[in-house]
Amino acid sequence: MSNDGGSYKGSIFQRCGGVARNHAEALGRLGCESTLLTAVGNDDLADYLRTKSTVFDISHANIARGSSSATYMSVNINGNIVHGFSSIEESIASITPEYISKNESLIAETDYIVIDGNLPENAIKRVIDLAEAHRKKVWFEPTDIAKATKILHSDCHLKIHSISPNANETAIICEALGYQSTPFSHFEEHLSDFMNQEVVSKFLENAGELRMGFDLFAKNQKLSNVFITLGSLGILGIHHDKRSDKVICFPIPPPSAGAKKIVSVSGAGDCFNSGFLAAQLYGHGFEQSVQIGRECAKESLLTVNAVPETLNLIGEKLIEDLVAHVHTADCRH
Repeated sequence: MSNDGGSYKGSIFQRCGGVARNHAEALGRLGCESTLLTAVGNDDLADYLRTKSTVFDISHANIARGSSSATYMSVNINGNIVHGFSSIEESIASITPEYISKNESLIAETDYIVIDGNLPENAIKRVIDLAEAHRKKVWFEPTDIAKATKILHSDCHLKIHSISPNANETAIICEALGYQSTPFSHFEEHLSDFMNQEVVSKFLENAGELRMGFDLFAKNQKLSNVFITLGSLGILGIHHDKRSDKVICFPIPPPSAGAKKIVSVSGAGDCFNSGFLAAQLYGHGFEQSVQIGRECAKESLLTVNAVPETLNLIGEKLIEDLVAHVHTADCRH
């Protein structure tokens, strides 16, 4: 494209999005009871969002009167986001600590909380404080490089259970905490061959991201998972294995789309997180939860929607496995 004022052929799609909303829908499709605390304007976009929110509860959303609902436009080429433009600040600003406190009962009753980095810092802190008071686990999804360090304020990063930054967000967090980040080209060079464990291990030993991760585990006894998403390279996982009481690091290969064409990468990370979390809530172990997360991410890659309806099938299988496990356990008594 040239800066000439011309028009260019393309395809335009309207869909629901947003990190927190994607997680709410994905978890709902996976059979979890999911509630989204958010803010919307008093407009047609809010009505559209409600009509698409059939698998999760959005009834507690704050109505930001006089503001338009949060909107994001991405320009995609070959399934990858090239540019993004957002208009979210006005409505998101109405997600105040007071609004969070008003919904404290929901936080008290939930099993797990996922925080979107778009929230104002004081709202993030209020969620963290309430989660700590009610002994609830928190997952922080940084969302954007400009918002990744919000979790560092008031030492909130020392109170979370999981975090899932991408490579750019991780670099920002590293530098804010005084670590030297690794250029993404180095990840591309050393992690492109997951089967060469010697090369991968040697590279990871010297990565600032890994040193930061291990230090975070040492400082935060609640921390269980750090997932650094690396696009087509997969995910760098750091996990506290409760059985051995050791922190382990390992690369997670990207999901394979096989012969099918990747339509959009937007939403794949949210679906991985949701698949992993849903599997954990259903009682699966760490390794199995990672595989279910990868399966959900693969489904997202194959559709223009950030959260595909095919996650319903994965959710049905999770429920079937749970029922079978309970039935087997009952038979043993």
